[in-house]
Amino acid sequence: MTQQLLDRPVLFLFRWALSVEYFIRCCRSQQQKLQEWAKEISDALYINEEEVVHRDILLEGFSDIQIKTRNGTAIAEQAAKALEELLDRRGKAAEAIMRKAEQLATDRSDPPNDYYYDNSVDINVLKKVQKPENEWELVLNCSSLNKVEVYNSAHFDAQVSLEHTSVHVAVEVFECDPRVLPDIYWSEGLFEAFRENYAQDATLDMQYMCSAKGFLRHYPAALWDSMYKLKIEDGEALYDCRLRPWYVSASGAPRDILILLDSSGSMSNSSNLLIAEQLTLALLSALTDDDQVNVLRFNEIVESPIPCFNGKLVPANHVNSAAMMDALQYQNTSCETWMDHVLVYSVNLLKERKKATDRPPSCQQAIVLITDSLYENYTDLMNVLDPDGSIRVFVLWLHDPNGVRDSTHFYGESVSCSRDGFFAELITHADVTERVMNILRVLERPLVSQRKQRLRVYSDVYANVEDPRRGEYYWQQKENTEQMYRYTQLRRNKDKFLNSDRLYSDYLHMHKLEKFGQYYEGQDINYRLQVTVSVPVFDSTTSEIGAGGSLFLIDHRGNIVLHENAKPVFDGDILKPGYRTVDLLDVEQPAVEHWPRHYPQEWLEFRNTLVVEQPSGTKTMYAKSIFDEGMRAFLEMKEYHWKRVKNYYTIVVTLTKYNNKHAVPEAKFTQALANAAMNALHGTDFSVHPDWLYCQHVDPHFDTREAEVLHFLRRRRDEPNFSMRKINHVFSPIKPTLLEKTYQCNEELMARFSREAIATNSWTKIAESTEHACTTCRLGSTTAFFASESGLTRWQQYHATSPHAEPPSGGEWPRGPGETWYRRASATPDLIVHAPVPPIRLLRNSFIEPPELGERYKWLTAARMIAHANKGTIGVAGYHFHRQHLKDVLKSITDFPCDEEEECEPRCDGEEWSCVLVDEGGWIVSDTEEEDEEQAKEPVTQHLANVYPTAMSALLNASIFKLHWIHDYQAVCFPSTKEIIRPKHKKVKSSAPNLPSLIRSLWTSLSEILLISQEMFTFLTLLTTIPDGVNADTEAEKEKRRKKIRRDFEREKYERLFDPRVLVNRTHFAACDRSRALYVLQRNQRAMEALRRKPHLCKWPLVGTEVPKTNLLLLAIYKGCPFTGKPLNDPFINELVSLADDEEGRSMAARLACWRTRVPLPARAPSTQCFPHHYGDEEGYRQCGPWLPDPPKKSADVKHVTLLINLPVILMLLA
Repeated sequence: MTQQLLDRPVLFLFRWALSVEYFIRCCRSQQQKLQEWAKEISDALYINEEEVVHRDILLEGFSDIQIKTRNGTAIAEQAAKALEELLDRRGKAAEAIMRKAEQLATDRSDPPNDYYYDNSVDINVLKKVQKPENEWELVLNCSSLNKVEVYNSAHFDAQVSLEHTSVHVAVEVFECDPRVLPDIYWSEGLFEAFRENYAQDATLDMQYMCSAKGFLRHYPAALWDSMYKLKIEDGEALYDCRLRPWYVSASGAPRDILILLDSSGSMSNSSNLLIAEQLTLALLSALTDDDQVNVLRFNEIVESPIPCFNGKLVPANHVNSAAMMDALQYQNTSCETWMDHVLVYSVNLLKERKKATDRPPSCQQAIVLITDSLYENYTDLMNVLDPDGSIRVFVLWLHDPNGVRDSTHFYGESVSCSRDGFFAELITHADVTERVMNILRVLERPLVSQRKQRLRVYSDVYANVEDPRRGEYYWQQKENTEQMYRYTQLRRNKDKFLNSDRLYSDYLHMHKLEKFGQYYEGQDINYRLQVTVSVPVFDSTTSEIGAGGSLFLIDHRGNIVLHENAKPVFDGDILKPGYRTVDLLDVEQPAVEHWPRHYPQEWLEFRNTLVVEQPSGTKTMYAKSIFDEGMRAFLEMKEYHWKRVKNYYTIVVTLTKYNNKHAVPEAKFTQALANAAMNALHGTDFSVHPDWLYCQHVDPHFDTREAEVLHFLRRRRDEPNFSMRKINHVFSPIKPTLLEKTYQCNEELMARFSREAIATNSWTKIAESTEHACTTCRLGSTTAFFASESGLTRWQQYHATSPHAEPPSGGEWPRGPGETWYRRASATPDLIVHAPVPPIRLLRNSFIEPPELGERYKWLTAARMIAHANKGTIGVAGYHFHRQHLKDVLKSITDFPCDEEEECEPRCDGEEWSCVLVDEGGWIVSDTEEEDEEQAKEPVTQHLANVYPTAMSALLNASIFKLHWIHDYQAVCFPSTKEIIRPKHKKVKSSAPNLPSLIRSLWTSLSEILLISQEMFTFLTLLTTIPDGVNADTEAEKEKRRKKIRRDFEREKYERLFDPRVLVNRTHFAACDRSRALYVLQRNQRAMEALRRKPHLCKWPLVGTEVPKTNLLLLAIYKGCPFTGKPLNDPFINELVSLADDEEGRSMAARLACWRTRVPLPARAPSTQCFPHHYGDEEGYRQCGPWLPDPPKKSADVKHVTLLINLPVILMLLA
């Protein structure tokens, strides 16, 4: 035994010496051999292309085509013109509703006693009559009992009825309130305006009118639950149109709002603190992104709950608001209040904000003071601090109506009313919404008083009726479902569930979500994010930008409204918390490496030029073009062309340098062209881009876009006077036929599509003689395809005797220029071999699998650009082939059979050497390793840094590959609900008496003394009454003891089924920043020479060369060298960005908010006219309440019209 142990080191050294000798012997001729193998692989790829693609026939079909240079400025102007025309049409429709509403309000009459209206809730249900218990009680339900027939509409994305209009009433509003019911009654007259608008333009989506009374009338009538995307059982009704950003922005923004929250000792252990937080949340939710806000806690000092927010105001977007609300729950209440210091600090802060130049100037400034007591009248102090009276003051008094009364009411009303504000008592949480509405109504005074101009407001992107709080509740429901599943598994098999491997797997699931960022970002439900623009506006121009280009829309703040890299959803169906505040620089990233949010100065200047300074222009930047779900990127020069629309939106077009020329078929969409295209497409396989507008019904009729395109080709062929647009809706009790349905067409795109279908007709006939057989194809069964810039994709399937798979349908890749292989092929004249790289996708519920990847992820694609003689892009042609076929070819070339008795030539046998094909991103396209069953079932493209870190480390050190980073500024994190927040400063002990705490301590002491006295009395009583003898138990007592033992056994049995390890680690989601590693091949002479260097054991343990005329590298990697260096960055991991040291100890939301506001990004003032607050204009009407500038005798009528003028009428269209 001892001798065997002594022999082991000798045996190891002997094997190591043989390995080194084999390495040296193999490497002498390996370089030349590797180049021969690479040439053979290239030949196999090109020969297969020649056999199935037939590029010469495709080029012959486009021989007479015209080549043009892309003009980014012209494309941007064309899109801007179309968008401006659309906004004008929508504005006219909104004005028609407004004029009708004013007329109805003027001629209004009281509703009849038996008036009922159609309520959007349960509109499709026949209701029962609910009679009051006695004649003195008011009716509790004013909704109509009738059932309204609704139908599923794909256009409205809800169950609707075009023959009715319905009403949604906010939960805080009593629907039978005599102050509300008359407004609901006269608003029924808007039905005529709604129908007239829809009759003139059937592309309109929902038409809304939101009343300041708290109801929303919309057309068409719709079942309210069908408008929600998240189906939540027993979910709270949160929707209130008056608190939506599009409503608030109509009252005139931007504004500076400073919320002062009492944090003195008197607020401890009080419900007032909870009510104050609810009011703060409601007010923050009601503000727009143009508003500037801060929440300050005050006692002896004034500070923000987020230290980096001290001394400034921040945009009232969801990220900052969520951070402030998250930080408030960790506040300490102590000390007394020095209110004079609080007001001095607040006024000075607002004055400094007024001087700032990094944000647009504000129209109004206000202080919202939330406190439980005021001990002095601060009117004189405010007159000194703000002599011109430009700052409004709102005082909200938190108190118990049955508690001690002091002078707070007098002092609060005095200071707020003298500062053109509002005073109110805040007693219960039911008062919160109404108090917020009171604040907003006062801020509306300057707009309402001028009576002349109606603001036309263009909204930001938003998710219709969804509310972020519903998403948070839905996340809790998912974790509840996960908890139920874990309990079920525990009861089924406790030992198996508590196995260490299973517990580690459960831990790793959440670890991957939080630390690795491998959560599912697919959009399983279509939120149809809405703005006041429509996507079809851009369809006529999107097809002109070509592969690698993009067209997107931003608002006046620089936030994206539409962008191809926008990722608003996670976990399949939950909106991300910061989906509305994604900046231009978050998606258009610099190619120069930089730390997250440390934008290069050149890009900051470019953004300032685009967003603020120049309404139109052109700029070339070195940018990072991100695609393929963030897994790939190009570092390239991009041209940015932009054009401002209505001084609110900005159209931006980006073009690449390598794809600036393209083929433009000269043709008009005539009957003859449509007939020829129909003949060319008949009986063949083809697909069109699913998101582009060719010809489409407003309310989709066909199951596929291809069937719809063929229908309109047939109509154009048969109808001499075919109109390209029919959007006038005819109301009729008879359902319209297919030919009577409304539709719209893009004539230019249909003409290009038809011309390209004709040009490729001869190509589709090639394989008819061979019956699509490919017995000589070395790469097995393949699908040859051609994809054009018009979105047309045609394909042919070639069958070969293969044990792997039958050729797939080309319809798996329908997006043409939007496909990754199209984009990559357009960037180079060589043949690119594309391996799909899906990100790792995990759902919160561990027992639910994300949707399958589909057939497209199982196949490789070899593609090459089809170019005209004048170097103009016509399209991309190539073939799809199975992964295993390329693996078979690679193994047959590099791992040839060898007799063990003979001295074999160097080969990749998988034991000492492995041969690997990698692309320019370091992704392994094929290798010689054997696959396990799981990989064969769902193949996943691996990366060289993960599988062969020694080789990738050597390539990085030699600068053959370079490490870059893709920053994900739309990421989500999942901190624990028990997130520990360590304050940076020690808690200051209060020198003031804490009255509630003293009373509670005294009451607790008295209760303990009373309890002890009772126990002592009982004990003494028992001692004096116990008899001398002890009697036996009765049968009843014995039965009682048996039942107790049985209950204890059942309880113990249940407790044995419980284990603390079954509990789910509760989390919540928050916005955060992540970064993903990006490896980029340096295709230059120096790097390629370094790649072909001579191998050196474990310092350069590989031999490499380029695969000629492709994007691939062939690497022969020596497997005998273990990796001992620093772990390489995994491109599958979306790493959480580590923040600065001074940000640690705060909540995740607060850290990101600080990170985002570190360098404020400039914004342009909103397009709406500013109506500032002038103290002198409100003199004589200074009061706590709504604005009533007219004589008292007309006050009732004027008040009604006043509210009406301020009703935002929004026509929302799909985005």
